[in-house]
Amino acid sequence: SEDSGALAEFAAATERSFGTTVQRLMHNPGACRFHYGHPDVWRRSFAATCGGVSKANKGLHVSEDVFGGYNVMLRGRDISYVDYIAVGKGRDMGFETINTFEAKVAGGNGEQVVSRDVHRLARRFNTPRLLTWYHTGNGFFINTSLLMYSLLVNAWLCLLLAFSSNRSVDGQVLQDALALLGGMQLLQLGSLSVLVYVATVWLEDGLVATLKNVLRQLVSGSLLFYVFRGQTTAHAFISDVKYGGAKYAATGRGYKLQATPFMDLFQQYGRSHMWYGSHLLLLLVVALAVGLPLPIASLWSYALVILALLAAPFWFNPFTFDWDRNKASIEAGP
Repeated sequence: SEDSGALAEFAAATERSFGTTVQRLMHNPGACRFHYGHPDVWRRSFAATCGGVSKANKGLHVSEDVFGGYNVMLRGRDISYVDYIAVGKGRDMGFETINTFEAKVAGGNGEQVVSRDVHRLARRFNTPRLLTWYHTGNGFFINTSLLMYSLLVNAWLCLLLAFSSNRSVDGQVLQDALALLGGMQLLQLGSLSVLVYVATVWLEDGLVATLKNVLRQLVSGSLLFYVFRGQTTAHAFISDVKYGGAKYAATGRGYKLQATPFMDLFQQYGRSHMWYGSHLLLLLVVALAVGLPLPIASLWSYALVILALLAAPFWFNPFTFDWDRNKASIEAGP
């Protein structure tokens, strides 16, 4: 499905690196690979006599496959990655379906981090194995959530600095620190994960093909997509840890051929993404108006995040540049 549009390529790129390079690392030397859905297979004789292939609860669980893997690992067995089997797998190709799938996975990880299975495994793993599991599993969702909330904390600090009457702080030092922090945040919000994809494509297709793919994705707006998806992950993960309620969501693999009305996009992403982006924008505008001792250019990372949270649903909406359609969609109302 990677040739079916920019969004399909972004989703396929993530799946390609996670399904190959990351899986090899989790198997050896990480020794922390579990079960991840369709491409994985079970040894029936073992599963039928040792706890089954899913979580032992009365309803359909969001992450029942990985809980089956936890069960295998808790029983002292190993889950290997077999490299001679190649599986073609179609990914989501629409903006809403990709984010729905991401929210489902993030909610499932919220269920995992509060479970006894994860607690028991974490107490038994040694430090290298535990750190590998953290950064390739639940820790990714924890880090993404902390990173998204750190943006808001930093924006509040900029506002407090602007209101502060103490002007003895060197503005150049603050500018350099903010630029460094912005670069780190941008890397962690998506660009850093692209490095795994770059290594995978470079190894399999060569350097020229890798540069073409990365450049095409950047021009298509991949940074906006990855930042927006990061907020989807953070919101779904934190909401499930706080309130529970994660459930299976059927996303489908169909083509996205029709534009989604403005009100539908706002209802779907207004509270989780657009409100957060508007909050950041308001804080920074007030800080600059009051007299933040920093140039506007030093806030480039915040500008990118705000642009992604407010504009990504419309940028990736089909027929987004058809003014007549957009006008009719806005005027239609709820």
